[in-house]
Amino acid sequence: MPPGSTAPVPRHARATLLLAQVPIVTGEVADDLANYLVDSEQTNTALGLGVSLNREAQVKSAGGFLISVSLLVAVQVAAPHLLVLMMHT
Repeated sequence: MPPGSTAPVPRHARATLLLAQVPIVTGEVADDLANYLVDSEQTNTALGLGVSLNREAQVKSAGGFLISVSLLVAVQVAAPHLLVLMMHT
């Protein structure tokens, strides 16, 4: 793998190994992870990361979130509600 790229690795034995590489574009962790999620065609995902630095430019705290939504599950959950709305219009 060339320097400045990332590649996914499956976490369990049943997973099919699919390799994808995307370039590190900005060097900012959040931007490059978001770019990876888009370019590698992952499940629709919201990502937020943040870092707080102290006056000496040392990491004071860091945190983030990653929310993945399966379109199939979203449709299964929303479909009954949409049907009810359609019946009342």
